[in-house]
Amino acid sequence: MAPNDQQAQEQQPPAKIEQRAGDRAIQIGQVFGDVVFQLLSPKTAITILAALAIAAISLFYLYRTAQKPARMTGDFNIAVAQLGEVTDEGIVSSALATQISKLLLDFLDSEYKATDFGLDIQVAHKKIGILTEDREAEELADDIGADIVIYGSVFVIGDEAILSPKFYVADQPDAGELTGQHQLALPIQFDISSLGFQDEVNTKLRSRAATLVFFTEGLVYLSADDLDKALHSFQEAVHEAEGYGPFDGQEVLYLFAAHTNRRQEDFEKAAEYLDQALSLNPEYARAYLARGNVYYVQGVSSWDQAKLDKALSEYERALEAQDHPAGAYVTEKVNTSLGNIYVIRAQQANDLELFTRAIYHYDQVVAQYEKTKNEKIRELAAIAYFGLGAAYERQKDYTQAADAYQRCIDLASDSELKSRAERQLGLIQGQD
Repeated sequence: MAPNDQQAQEQQPPAKIEQRAGDRAIQIGQVFGDVVFQLLSPKTAITILAALAIAAISLFYLYRTAQKPARMTGDFNIAVAQLGEVTDEGIVSSALATQISKLLLDFLDSEYKATDFGLDIQVAHKKIGILTEDREAEELADDIGADIVIYGSVFVIGDEAILSPKFYVADQPDAGELTGQHQLALPIQFDISSLGFQDEVNTKLRSRAATLVFFTEGLVYLSADDLDKALHSFQEAVHEAEGYGPFDGQEVLYLFAAHTNRRQEDFEKAAEYLDQALSLNPEYARAYLARGNVYYVQGVSSWDQAKLDKALSEYERALEAQDHPAGAYVTEKVNTSLGNIYVIRAQQANDLELFTRAIYHYDQVVAQYEKTKNEKIRELAAIAYFGLGAAYERQKDYTQAADAYQRCIDLASDSELKSRAERQLGLIQGQD
């Protein structure tokens, strides 16, 4: 072999080098420059792929988390969603709607900061997109801890932009009949040419959005259990709204004023407000539910059979009414209340048929909860299970009574209700 041929051959990389590590052989392929291409064992390849998959999932999760609005931590939290513009293609994002959303947010934030509620009020807008369905407002409130979600759309006509807001009100203590979606479609008009001037916009908003501001202020006071200030704010909202004439959703204002009056035990004034709400919207199920609650509280406090009969009638009308707003759970609330009334009447009259009616209504509530596991009606289900326990106990069906009381104990978050169920369960244990 020629020297040159031998030198060239010596410079060729080896085709394969075999190294042994115990009983396992790792094949190392040719070396090209500084890069080594390895033929990995199957176990090593799977481990690397799994690590890459985990890393990809983690990055995706972090990305999705970064896109979501932050959890709100105030004493009372108000989320203002991005407004969408109504077009022939539907409700879409636009520069104009985005600008109006920001102006509305800044205005509300300044109004709340100017009022001493004695609470930490948070107003948030960042990363809250357009909401086109009522259930989206409910989901958002759950996700970020908002007490109110304000959303809606902007409709442009010539040089004017018109906003008709909606609300979602989250669960609050002693305000169960008010939860869910509400429409307050009093148009708030913006002169498009003035949108670049914050002071001018604020001046116009202060007059045109007064109903909106008073209404939300009332909710803040209601959450703080300051009923006098809450009622004053709701009354101011009613007064402002009446200056515009009837509009869709106006009945909401009377509902909240009536609720506050009922909690103050001003039942006559509460009834007047509910009459006004129903004159505006005769199919408003929430108003019938609220009026039933007015009569129920009076009837139970004095064992007034006539008041309880009126409550029963109003609850039945609530079931028949056509306007059941999203997230209000009117049917579940009404069936729970009807069950309560029939149990009371059955005990007074010692009438087994009335216990059967009570069981029917309670069963509607617990069946819906057991089917959906909806946390929004969990406490109603706990109350219904307690009522079932009472009804079965009075019928001497102690096995079903014990089962019902135990389910109440399992579900109830109210410590008093749980204690009552535990006490009744203890009393019937050992009964035949």
